[in-house]
Amino acid sequence: MVERGIKPDTFSYTILIDGFSKQGNVEKAVGFLKNMLKGGVLPNVVTYTAIISGFGKKGKLEEAFTLFKEVKNIGIEVDEFMYATLIHGACVKRDFDCVFHLLDEMENKGIKPSIVTYNIVINGLCKVGRTSEADNIFKQLDGDIVTYSTLLHWYTEEGNVEGIFEIKGKLEEAGLCMDVVACNILIKALFSIGAFEDARALYQAMPGMGLSADSVTYCTIIDGYCKIGKIEEALEEG
Repeated sequence: MVERGIKPDTFSYTILIDGFSKQGNVEKAVGFLKNMLKGGVLPNVVTYTAIISGFGKKGKLEEAFTLFKEVKNIGIEVDEFMYATLIHGACVKRDFDCVFHLLDEMENKGIKPSIVTYNIVINGLCKVGRTSEADNIFKQLDGDIVTYSTLLHWYTEEGNVEGIFEIKGKLEEAGLCMDVVACNILIKALFSIGAFEDARALYQAMPGMGLSADSVTYCTIIDGYCKIGKIEEALEEG
């Protein structure tokens, strides 16, 4: 572009910055940001969010917040996605005081967190064993299939039979369209509580739901049958 006399704009710089950030080379992304500013090309909220995401992936939360403050100071209006990016970084660092502070700040600014942001928080809490807190947040929301799948997964990992039954019941009441990931998680959860026939019934119902079993589905079914000594059934599915 430069050789042909085409001046890079905000869009082209942002694509490069996002690419390097996703690759984990946030230093290179920051270098492009500096080049933008030197060349008089103004970054936008997407540009800064890409770099903040890059810092978060590298565990550099302090640098992410420093840039976040700079963005607010120069008058760029931050959006939910930038907050969600910071919240994800704080969850990775297990800094939930920071997470809840950011949620409060969003509310104070009139930015209503969507289910996508709450799913990040719920998953983060579950990962550190604070599933009951995650469930309390879930009870205040209209969850999507990701929310239900996340809680089912972690309740299964914990062996929390009561939690599995509760989320399964609510999922059925919600009438949400299942995807393959959700089916796989629910099949595993059903096996874990001894509901073998229900697990098999869900597996057999997948084609009618427009879903094709994947390798995870088959592995889950085979593992479930092997654990209860039903080797013939496992071989059938294999």
